[in-house]
Amino acid sequence: MIKTIDELMECKEELYHKQEKIIRLSDQLEQMKHERASGCNSLVDVDDAALPADNVSDFDVSDDADNEEERGEKEEAGAALPSTAPRLTERDRVLFDRLTHAIISNQLYLQPDFSKKELLKHIHIPTNKFSLLFREFAGCSFTQYIQDHRLDFAVRLMREHPMWSLESVAKEAQMSKSAFYEQFQRKYGMKPSEFRKKESSADKQETGQKTD
Repeated sequence: MIKTIDELMECKEELYHKQEKIIRLSDQLEQMKHERASGCNSLVDVDDAALPADNVSDFDVSDDADNEEERGEKEEAGAALPSTAPRLTERDRVLFDRLTHAIISNQLYLQPDFSKKELLKHIHIPTNKFSLLFREFAGCSFTQYIQDHRLDFAVRLMREHPMWSLESVAKEAQMSKSAFYEQFQRKYGMKPSEFRKKESSADKQETGQKTD
């Protein structure tokens, strides 16, 4: 199981670097489009009113706040998405990559009481797509996504600080002790104390092999 956890952490690290590459390429493509459009506009004087509207709805959608809050709660609880849910595009995939890259790079998941509402203050995302983005591209709710990163952070803490108490690890990872134990066992199939024992045993075995 320790090996499985290591492989999972490595996969997430690879995904993070792939997201960086996708974001960089997307920025380059948008810049090329902008330069090309600027070049065309300088050659031809076109009435803006005659131009077809860009797909603004992908990035600027206003919904009734009460309906959105109710819908968000249902989606977070795992309810089926409504048939009227917007169709996601490759542009949405890049938007999701930007969002999660910001969460990981800035370790936003370690902020006390970090929430969807707080995130939307800093990163603009259409409210009718927020939960759908996580369901589609992360395979879980936003809440579970944040919990997963807190658990991964807790694993790194247990390895870097083997003398820390599990309560201290949970607190540093912005989780209550009970939630930490419950979520850890659900995700990794063992208690945090069992993981620590196996990790310690693996370290001793590795040290013994080096001294032989």
